[in-house]
Amino acid sequence: DITEKKEYARAGLFGRVFQDPMTGTASNMGIEENLALAKRKGNPRTLRWGITRAERGEYIEKLKRLDLGLEKRLNLKVGLLSGGQRQALTLLMATLKKRTYGGARPKNGKKSP
Repeated sequence: DITEKKEYARAGLFGRVFQDPMTGTASNMGIEENLALAKRKGNPRTLRWGITRAERGEYIEKLKRLDLGLEKRLNLKVGLLSGGQRQALTLLMATLKKRTYGGARPKNGKKSP
């Protein structure tokens, strides 16, 4: 039950999408870098090299599904994208990491239908 937990304690369980897509992205970083940050959220930081080939391939495949041509511009700064492109990227970032939360339960303890 997470209903009584503080917001910072729940933050790692959910992806967030803000009304203003610039709030959820780092505008001075590239598309690929923003995706890497979103995927690694909550993981311990390491000193290993940045983005692996496997990760880059995964990002390209996921960006192709958006059909916005972003997979060809991985190094383009997010601040140069249109509002719709930023919104799509933000939604992708929110769903990139698999979350461990199973679902909300009401106060009575029963699952919602």
